[in-house]
Amino acid sequence: MTRHQKRLSAPNAWPIERKTQTFTVKAGAGPHGESGVPLIILLRDVLGYVDTTKEARYALNQGTVLINGTAVSDEQRPVGLFDILVFTEREEHYRVFPEAG
Repeated sequence: MTRHQKRLSAPNAWPIERKTQTFTVKAGAGPHGESGVPLIILLRDVLGYVDTTKEARYALNQGTVLINGTAVSDEQRPVGLFDILVFTEREEHYRVFPEAG
């Protein structure tokens, strides 16, 4: 298995722009497998809370991002259907419903 993921070959369920850059983050091991979207893509591309991967890693290491009530520090962890995403500093809660895929 490869450790790299090109944007053009990423799953269609991932809400990313295909032709802006060459590579994107690859989903790590987790409860949703290939059907989940990596957490960093949600933070950076969907919600727009961070601009770079470095900022996302810093935010995750602060322990303020919870998935299903558990603090997460792995930016590659897949977030899937009906997961609850909580940002404690912003006091925001989201339930994940993918549109396509």
